[in-house]
Amino acid sequence: NQSDIHYAMPVRIMSGDSANYHNQWRKIAKIHKEHKDLTGMEFLSGFSKEDKLTPVSTIVVYFGADPWDGPRCLKDMLDLKGLPQEMIDFIGDYPINLLEVRNFSDYEIFQSDFKYVCGFLQRDRDANALQMYLAENEEQFKNLAEDAFQLIDNYSNFGHLLETRELYQTETGGIDMCKAIEDMIENGKQMGIELGMERGLEC
Repeated sequence: NQSDIHYAMPVRIMSGDSANYHNQWRKIAKIHKEHKDLTGMEFLSGFSKEDKLTPVSTIVVYFGADPWDGPRCLKDMLDLKGLPQEMIDFIGDYPINLLEVRNFSDYEIFQSDFKYVCGFLQRDRDANALQMYLAENEEQFKNLAEDAFQLIDNYSNFGHLLETRELYQTETGGIDMCKAIEDMIENGKQMGIELGMERGLEC
């Protein structure tokens, strides 16, 4: 999960994935060493021709409001100026799997409440659009899973709802997001009225 753009993300992801593969290899080599079942080149490798590693795939889930303008692959971070294309083609690349939550148009494909997190965050800076979205999905938002609620609380324009989440917990353990947002908007209006009265009195 990323709330901010990371301008070295390809190297960060590549390092993590590589470390995972390295650890898998070392564990397999340790087992072979204990069983003393390798000879020749396989013994030197600590890895037989039949051994396989478990695939690793890292996904960057970006919740930030600004469009991702960071590198999307290793070559985006490299200084390739002056190199002939033939040489550039020999340089290994490492693309990242990036999910921009606020710009991902196909969020309906998700089967969990994460699709409602995406829908909410894509509208949290437009009050009218957000109210329409909540109304269209009222059944889901009246009993939103707590982990989905926490994501909205952490990354939306309506932060700090967790401080009062007990007020909106449903009988099944979910969160009534509709009521929470309704109260927040109402409290915001009241704060605006009170602030206006204070400024009036100051004048």
